[in-house]
Amino acid sequence: MDTKKKYILNIFILVHFIILSIIILYIYYITHMNIKLQSMAPVLGMFITTGGIIFQIGKHSERLEVIGLKVEAQEKEVQNTYQGINQVNNKLNIITNDMGHVKKDINDIKNNMIIK
Repeated sequence: MDTKKKYILNIFILVHFIILSIIILYIYYITHMNIKLQSMAPVLGMFITTGGIIFQIGKHSERLEVIGLKVEAQEKEVQNTYQGINQVNNKLNIITNDMGHVKKDINDIKNNMIIK
């Protein structure tokens, strides 16, 4: 994804975070009518500040990628998960093959006992 698209995505996330915080405050205000709007202003400020911090983190991670440092936290986690799943699958296949050989050996032993 190029820089412009990531920047637009960060702005989109920030706007949605602010809208969501306003909706949450409105619902809280409706359910608790005895609260004054002046007491809700610091909470709204907290939500907007948190959204701004998230936005700035996104901008800085974009700058790091331009420099050559790539932020790969989620990608590495997904890759490690896939590697773990593949290892479990390989071990399961080995166990399945071994069980097939054990069944064959048991049948051979039974057949040898019946013949003698």
